[in-house]
Amino acid sequence: MLKKLIALSLIAGVVSAHAEDTLRSLGVLPSNKPAFLQIEKLRPSEDPSLLISSFQPFGRDEVRHIANIGSFVSNVSLAAEQTLATTITWPNGMHTVPESISGGAPLIAVAGGFLVPGKGTGAITLLDRDTKSTRKLTRDKSGWFYHRIAWFDVDNDGRLDILTARGNKPLFGSAKGELLWLKQPSSNPLTATWTEHVLKSGPDVHFVIDDLNGDGTPEIVATEFFAKKLSLHWFEGGVLKSRVLDSSLGAAFDVSIEDLNNDGRRDLLVTNHENQAAKAAVFAYEVPQEVKTGTFIRHTLLTNIQTRNSGAGQASPGTAFAFHPQVSNANGKPQIMVSGDGSQRVHWLAPTSTSSSDWNYQERIVVDVGGTVGQLAIADVNGDGYVEVFVPAYDANKIYAFTFAPAL
Repeated sequence: MLKKLIALSLIAGVVSAHAEDTLRSLGVLPSNKPAFLQIEKLRPSEDPSLLISSFQPFGRDEVRHIANIGSFVSNVSLAAEQTLATTITWPNGMHTVPESISGGAPLIAVAGGFLVPGKGTGAITLLDRDTKSTRKLTRDKSGWFYHRIAWFDVDNDGRLDILTARGNKPLFGSAKGELLWLKQPSSNPLTATWTEHVLKSGPDVHFVIDDLNGDGTPEIVATEFFAKKLSLHWFEGGVLKSRVLDSSLGAAFDVSIEDLNNDGRRDLLVTNHENQAAKAAVFAYEVPQEVKTGTFIRHTLLTNIQTRNSGAGQASPGTAFAFHPQVSNANGKPQIMVSGDGSQRVHWLAPTSTSSSDWNYQERIVVDVGGTVGQLAIADVNGDGYVEVFVPAYDANKIYAFTFAPAL
């Protein structure tokens, strides 16, 4: 009961001791089994939509959205979801399709599938918001599932391809992962076949593509959940080369890139996904100038994350997001929000010092939802210069909404 009272007090009021990063509640939206949230502009001329994936071991899987989510910041109770698809198996990450491919249609690329009986064979699927039609870009490969995609011209032919990772964990035998390239066809990308190329075994969940050292050549950083590794990949002479960055972080889950310590160089923000509190953690890795040979120094930003969900396969944390509460003021170290997943909480990490050599953070609990926390969505959705935070409470059938904008 005490935990529930604490959670309610946090939701109802201000969750900060600092005026510059005050977070306040906007209210709660009803939502059936919200899992992954994504804020996307489905057309450049449109206002942002809140995309919502929903899945159940026994029940219907859905992709839904709230159009022009920013217009509801002043009264979230007026926001209404619209169902876009019910035929995509276990939808995970959702991404706007570039206009060079979509031709201006509001298309969403959805990564799907997971380790659940009957839901294990996923796909990369194109979804048209207006017509609600779907089309798979990948061939069904029994038991393989997808979490994220990126648009990247792999072969330098001037056309954006899809890079993704997929995983497989059979009932008997070893788990596997693959970094996969879907080559955009030379014409008619919405109807022609996207050719699949396996680039590398290992990566299975999340990854990020970026030019880490500014040399003009992008690198790929990938988590290998089943192999418990963080790995780096780059193209050299048309060949994909790789190195393991860390094999001691546990079941590697999420990765993103941000200058976390405000030293002018970007870092890796990484989470694992572990059941034991002493192992569950959020990490930062300093990116060396020589990314192919240098040492990525690891710092533990948060650990001792208790998994309070019961049952097989439960673990913590989920994804992590670095951001500045005021969009126009990106000076200083960013704040970090962590989807707790099995911890049942959202963990806010606030830097305790301006020193670039200080990697200490103060942990604040934004909300305790009493169940699984899905993937957060964080962005300035109404253009007032302050970031909003949307929290999917999967088991509670709710989405909590917060803003950093000061009260009027």
